[in-house]
Amino acid sequence: MEYGIIIGVGISTGAILMRLLKPKVHEHIRTDEFTGTKYFMITPEAGLIFPSVDFVRTRMQKLGLKHKSIKTYFLNFEKWTQVDYTAATALVSLVKGFEKNHKSIQFINCSGSWVEVLQNAGLSAPPVLDQKDIQDYLRKSVTNVIVNLQNAEMTITSPNLETDPSIIVLTSTGNGNKSMMLPS
Repeated sequence: MEYGIIIGVGISTGAILMRLLKPKVHEHIRTDEFTGTKYFMITPEAGLIFPSVDFVRTRMQKLGLKHKSIKTYFLNFEKWTQVDYTAATALVSLVKGFEKNHKSIQFINCSGSWVEVLQNAGLSAPPVLDQKDIQDYLRKSVTNVIVNLQNAEMTITSPNLETDPSIIVLTSTGNGNKSMMLPS
């Protein structure tokens, strides 16, 4: 009879540990209506603490490798109530790794205590946004790309940006007459 109780306690403890080690992570590819820019919205179902930090970091790195064309990732902190320094250092390394690959991670719904911990862990200016600022950020990112292309002596046109932002035409204004159409 005692063995049954011990086995039951062991199974319950294992189930609790599995939830801590591998929290459910909701991943959605979304598209901004105005720019046509695709981005990832990643929402862990539970907060990120020491046991689960490697799982979430590895999951995000795999998403970055699998979807190379998507350059913007939003990590939603809405269900994170605990602040963990180890998790913050892992997020700092994740942000720096994504920057090396010319991708960005933005933290949304991030509390002030998380911002402070991220700053202490090595991010002087954590990439924090409010939920309502996502579209402004995406539009600003597209504007920066357009300005950079214009500085590279490219002319940017769109046949009908209002109704179909999925095609942008780039035409070189430099030495050659090159033209390229970019689907989003």
